[in-house]
Amino acid sequence: MILNELMTAMTHVASQLIGTWFPAPDSRVGAGSMDPPHLAVEQYQRGGLHLVDQRGWIEFLEADMSCFNPRLFWLEKLLRARRISLTVLADAAVRHFIGASSASATMISIHSPFYPSLLRQIARPPLYLTVLGNAELLRRGCVAVIGSRKASYEALRASVDVGMTLARSPWTVVSGGAIGCDIAVHEGMLVSGEENISAIIVFAGGLHTRFPRCNDRTFSEVLSRGGLLVSERLWFQDVLPRDFPARNRIVSGMCAVTSVMSAAPRSGSLITAQEALEQGRDVYVFDIRGDDARMDGSRQLISDGACPFFTPDELLDFLSQGYQVVPNADFGSLGQTCQVANYIGTFDAEQILN
Repeated sequence: MILNELMTAMTHVASQLIGTWFPAPDSRVGAGSMDPPHLAVEQYQRGGLHLVDQRGWIEFLEADMSCFNPRLFWLEKLLRARRISLTVLADAAVRHFIGASSASATMISIHSPFYPSLLRQIARPPLYLTVLGNAELLRRGCVAVIGSRKASYEALRASVDVGMTLARSPWTVVSGGAIGCDIAVHEGMLVSGEENISAIIVFAGGLHTRFPRCNDRTFSEVLSRGGLLVSERLWFQDVLPRDFPARNRIVSGMCAVTSVMSAAPRSGSLITAQEALEQGRDVYVFDIRGDDARMDGSRQLISDGACPFFTPDELLDFLSQGYQVVPNADFGSLGQTCQVANYIGTFDAEQILN
């Protein structure tokens, strides 16, 4: 189990450094039946990933490379093709895990019972999530509420109203925290009168600097009122353009339902809605009568078969019909981990690295 966590952690670090997703390795496959003791294992056993130092990680990587059948299938080709040294990988791992630990963040691997069950089912599930706040929210029924940054007043007003309504429901609201409808729904939750709110904000960059900075006050208040901040990226990584679509697959992937408050053609909101449909999730679209071009993407979704709604109560009625909103079974404390059967998102190694 410890080897699985260490291999998954390093695979996650490598994938985030180069921007290429790798599937979770499996300690039961490859290498020998009897693994030699690792310094990294001893350091991990003393209290967690943040105690594994550069020497421990380098020794761990070298030991796998020396095996006849290495389990970190990506490592040798990555070092040769990408010119990333073992030292670079080890240093990034140390910076990430120490940075997260110093900020009292929690690292949740794909093997953890706290990992969102729906997210585990998507095509490219993140191997690790870094979270700040109430991690229990990850095991509750979630609905994504997304929308354009340049939405109309009607869409922004409706987003606030949806936030107020859902704050009083059993649902946890997930968004990307962007300017516009995303942040408006959380503002609605904050003014709902509920002391603790079930809100999750998924960030495109590392949690060391929460983007966009202009929303930081709301991010902090969501956190202080029982919410959760989540990122797939390494703690110290700044946001890059490629990170937004990667973030969007997590927003929709965590949720049984995605609610689109406003979508322009070729917008991020439209892409997220299409991602949700590809993941087999339901999409509901806020409908505004009129010819506002900022809603053209929304109208496209409705014409393609998405279900429209006109009021927050109507959305809540849809959500109350057949969706699971109770927490997953209790697996115990956050410190525990569990094994995941078979492979998670098995892909051909040559196809991934070429």
